[in-house]
Order: sequence, then C-alpha cells, then structure tokens
Amino acid sequence: MNSAESNMTLRDRVGDKLLRSERGEIIGFTPLEARLAGFFVEDSMSVDDVEDSDGEETI
Repeated sequence: MNSAESNMTLRDRVGDKLLRSERGEIIGFTPLEARLAGFFVEDSMSVDDVEDSDGEETI
C-alpha cells in the first residue's frame, strides 16, 4: 500500500463500489458492509427491499 492509499478511509475505498438507485437506496451491499462504509442503514433493510427505479427488484 502506498502513502496515498494509506491516507484513504474505509469509506473512500468502499464508496466507489456502492451502487445506488435513483431514489438513493444502497444496492449491492449487505447492511453491515454499508455501515462500515459510513452509511446509515435501518436494521430492517434487506436487499429484497430495494427496487430499481422502474420498480423491478434488484438481484
């Protein structure tokens, strides 16, 4: 890891991998991974609860 990488936070490293729907929901992360990236996640949230902007469930 070079010095630029060592100055990056977990949020910096993980944040570019977050996928969001048009409404801003996090897609593609478990609630724990989202919390580690610094995002607030309700305990009741699950991937099954997230839909694309066209109403289709995300797989």
